[in-house]
Amino acid sequence: MGHALRYRLFKVGRMPPTLRDAASGALFSAEGVSLKIRGRSVKLPALRSGRSVKLSAGSLVLRPDRMLASVGKYVLVDSELVSGEGPYRVGFAADGVTLSVDIAALFPDGAGSAEYHWDVELDPKILAASPSEPTSVHLPEQTAALVRNTLG
Repeated sequence: MGHALRYRLFKVGRMPPTLRDAASGALFSAEGVSLKIRGRSVKLPALRSGRSVKLSAGSLVLRPDRMLASVGKYVLVDSELVSGEGPYRVGFAADGVTLSVDIAALFPDGAGSAEYHWDVELDPKILAASPSEPTSVHLPEQTAALVRNTLG
């Protein structure tokens, strides 16, 4: 896969320093990755959306036990991969990495779901080292503001 158009023109989606530091020795790292953000039945104060789709660019770093991902210059995920159920789940496939977010877990008065899909080709060696089932991740506190901005 090539880089996103925004990255090629304006360098949107360049790797933040946190991801750049973690990229050495990683299974996979890429910047300027095309990113599709989907919102479904989102209900937040001053924001209602039945369905929404937004295209962006970001970065992705995969380590054997950890995942880091960004939307633009902001870090969205910096977490170890934890087995079990949770409101934030990540799945690995040959066509990319998908993060599913339950809005109610971020916002007590919110509802709905958001999905972030980093469109990268993962080769079989990387998929073999990644969990085969969707895995829980922890999102930092400041993620709530980033999720709201990307959906609205």
